Amino acid sequence: LNNIWEISPSTFCSPSRLRHLKLSHNRIEDVLDLGFDTIPCAPELVTLDLSNNKILTLPEGGLKGLQQLQELHLEDNDIDSLE
Repeated sequence: LNNIWEISPSTFCSPSRLRHLKLSHNRIEDVLDLGFDTIPCAPELVTLDLSNNKILTLPEGGLKGLQQLQELHLEDNDIDSLE
């Protein structure tokens, strides 16, 4: 278990060749805090693992900046709504 609660929205903009990102087993609560909703960051990201966090909702467009995303792992979160 890590203790990552939030991440600056621009954190993943620099490594533009990032293809796989594993942020599982943290305390992330809000997908919007990752910055993938409006900032076109990580254009080559194909796998995002957010399993085992504290995410409650998945807002519409929350990951719209990840146009190459093929795998999204949200297992073991407390998601109660998809907006």
